[in-house]
Amino acid sequence: MNQQESSASGKAIDSLINYETVKLFNNEEHEVDRYDLSLKDYSASSILTQQSLSMLNLGQNAIFSCGLTIIMYMAYQDILLGNATVGDLVLVNGLLFQLSIPLNFIGTVYRELRQSFIDMNTMFTLFDTSPAIKDRDGDVTKPLEWKGGHVSFDNVSFSYPSNPTLNIINGLSLQAPSGSKIAIVGSSGSGKSTLYRLLYRFYQLKSGHIRIDGQDIEDISLESLRRVISVVPQDTVLFNDTIGYNIHYGNLNATMEEVLEVVKLARLDEMIARYPKGLDTMVSISCR
Repeated sequence: MNQQESSASGKAIDSLINYETVKLFNNEEHEVDRYDLSLKDYSASSILTQQSLSMLNLGQNAIFSCGLTIIMYMAYQDILLGNATVGDLVLVNGLLFQLSIPLNFIGTVYRELRQSFIDMNTMFTLFDTSPAIKDRDGDVTKPLEWKGGHVSFDNVSFSYPSNPTLNIINGLSLQAPSGSKIAIVGSSGSGKSTLYRLLYRFYQLKSGHIRIDGQDIEDISLESLRRVISVVPQDTVLFNDTIGYNIHYGNLNATMEEVLEVVKLARLDEMIARYPKGLDTMVSISCR
C-alpha cells in the first residue's frame, strides 16, 4: 500500500513539476487517467491491508476474550476459597474490559477522524480554487477553425502578476503568415519565451489581442488551441518513466511504428539498442 501511495504521489508531483510540458502537448487528460490508475492500485492494496488488520484485530480480540474468561474464572475460584472478594472480581472486569477496549477504540477512531478532516479540508480548498486561465462560460468559447495558421499580435502588452507595473511586452504588433519562418532574437529576459506562453494562453494579456486565422485566442477553447501548436521546449524535461514513454508523450495517439521512426530520425536507435531493455529502459537508469 505504501509503495502504491508513493507511486501515485510521484506521478502527481511529476506532472505538476512538468506542468508546462503537459500543457504544451495537451495531455492533461492523460495525466489524470495515469494518476487515477495509480489510485486504483493503491485502493486495492489498501483493501488488502485493511483485511489483514481486521484479521489481526480478530485474533487480538479472541486472545483477549479467552484471557478475560480465564482470569474471571480464576478470580471466581479465589472468591470461593475466601482469598478474594466480589470487589476484586469487579476490579478485574473493569480494568481489562471496561478500560482497555474503549481506550483503544477511541484512540483509533480519533486518529482516523482527525486525518480524514484534514484531507477533506485540503480537498475542499482545491475544489474552491478556480484556474486563472479557463474557457469562457456559455457558447462564447468555440473550437479553433484551422485555416493555415496565420498568427497576429495586435498591440499586445503584458506584465507578470508578480510585478504588474513592469511591462515585459509593451505594445507589440507582428504578423506571422502561414508557412513563414520568423526568428525572435533578444537578450535573456527580454520576453522571447513569454510570447509563446501568451500564444498558449498560460497567462492573461494586459491589453491587446492575439489571433490565429483571425480568431481571438480568448474566444477559442484551450483544448483546440493547444492541440494545433507544436513546441520544442527550451529546457529538456523528462518524466520518471521509460525512454519509450517520454518519446511517445509528444503524441499519445502515435503507433509504435511511428515512435520507432522518430527514434531513427533523432538518431537514438544505436544508443537505445545498447540497453538490454531498449525503449523500456527507465530514464533514471539510462542517465547514470
